[in-house]
Amino acid sequence: MWPRHTGDFSFLRAYVAPDGKSAEFAEENIPYKPKKHLPFSVASMKEGDFTMVVGYPGSTRRYRSSYSIDYHVNEYYPRSIQLYRDLLDIVEEEAELNPEAGIKVASLIAGLNNGWKNNIGMLEGLKKDDLLGKKIEEQKALTAFMEANPDTKKKYGTVFDEIGAQYDAYREYAELNSLASWMGYAANALRSAYTVYKWSKEHEKQDDLDRDPGYQDRDEPRLKKALELADLRYDEQADKRILKYFLKRCNALPEGQRLRAMEPFTAGRSGDELEHAIDDFVETLYAGTKVTNKEERMKMFGMKKKDLMALKDPMIEFAAELEVEREELEDKSDAFAGAVQKLRPKLMELRRAYSGELLYPDANGTMRLSVGEVKGYAPRDAVSYKFQTFLKGVLEKHTGEEPFDCPEALADLYKAKDFGRYADPATGDVPVCFLSTDDITGGNSGSPILNGKGEVIGVIFDGNYESISADYQYMPDLTRSISVDSRYILFVVDKFAGAEELLSELTIHHGGSL
Repeated sequence: MWPRHTGDFSFLRAYVAPDGKSAEFAEENIPYKPKKHLPFSVASMKEGDFTMVVGYPGSTRRYRSSYSIDYHVNEYYPRSIQLYRDLLDIVEEEAELNPEAGIKVASLIAGLNNGWKNNIGMLEGLKKDDLLGKKIEEQKALTAFMEANPDTKKKYGTVFDEIGAQYDAYREYAELNSLASWMGYAANALRSAYTVYKWSKEHEKQDDLDRDPGYQDRDEPRLKKALELADLRYDEQADKRILKYFLKRCNALPEGQRLRAMEPFTAGRSGDELEHAIDDFVETLYAGTKVTNKEERMKMFGMKKKDLMALKDPMIEFAAELEVEREELEDKSDAFAGAVQKLRPKLMELRRAYSGELLYPDANGTMRLSVGEVKGYAPRDAVSYKFQTFLKGVLEKHTGEEPFDCPEALADLYKAKDFGRYADPATGDVPVCFLSTDDITGGNSGSPILNGKGEVIGVIFDGNYESISADYQYMPDLTRSISVDSRYILFVVDKFAGAEELLSELTIHHGGSL
């Protein structure tokens, strides 16, 4: 959330074989020396300066239909926000009651908070710009265009109905699919049981290529390490409450959309009796399982499926039952995604026929160039943000505790105003971060942001809160990229770290920007 004072950067040195080719680690490897490298700029910056970003943005969803936006605005994000909040309430309460539990669930709390905040920002952004209303109006315009052009209607006339029908069918199992996936992630013991069972199941297949991604031979070290470290994040009381929460959410779904694995202990029950039945079932799982014991867990991993199931471990057995339903749900979800993916190109062709113009493609992890300008923004009435933050702000946020724990040496440099050549001439302070209108998304972190001369003026590390929904829509007045300023990077390397050898390898330009 702007204003940011995060000096987020790293230097990585790449090594190659003596002949300059890529190679595995070896003592004789040498630092890679490219024919060309980007120079850094320490020139002053002003609003309106040209910027460009080269990087690998992950994915955007700018051309989704009204049916997709309707589902996400009215169902997916509201449900997801509530789920994040419910889980946070559980683990935060357990952390407050038991400091040891607090340590174990700390990473889960951090992840849930990030997801919760992201989803809230996403929904706010989609609603603020009324993207659903815009998509509905677009659909009306495209439909009218087809009505006026018989050949176009013959080719694309059913595309909206077909997409709508796919989403109608998807809604019948989407929530259960989400809950089943979440349950296997958030409940630590079930996640371990699922990993152990899934590995044994997939390794009944002789050919490694036939096994599901994530459970192939190459994944064995990663899965083993996760199982070895599972105790670090496992608090039994919190884990039980999380699993009970998911089972009760699953059972609250409409008839015909619930987990079959729950039927033996929920059938014919309702109200308090049902609540107690779920509670008792979960208590039985944890009382009878050995998957929460590291030594036993590691013995289970790699067992043949028949030997694993012969243990009669209740958590493993429950994971095995869930796997049957999870596979069915994943197959349905994959079929939905495939069907919609086949229809989307038709919708894009229709848009092109309507506009008569080329349309830029969604981001897909390939290299992209985005151009923009240095610019602040006004997120709401009577609030206006400047485009730049300074070292002064770092000290203003300093509390001595994470995440606002400013190193003493950095504070001393500020107090002495020992900024060297990195101070901004207009303010006399060191710039830390700045905003630009460049169009980025997840995957762009670490991308260089350049001026018109191709000089590095910063490194992208985030987008502003109001741009969370930019994966669905770019909003010129609100969507901003956040970069750490090249002058702050060099100031930290030079004045704070005294890394003269590193500094000597960099090319630094002092001229103005274009």
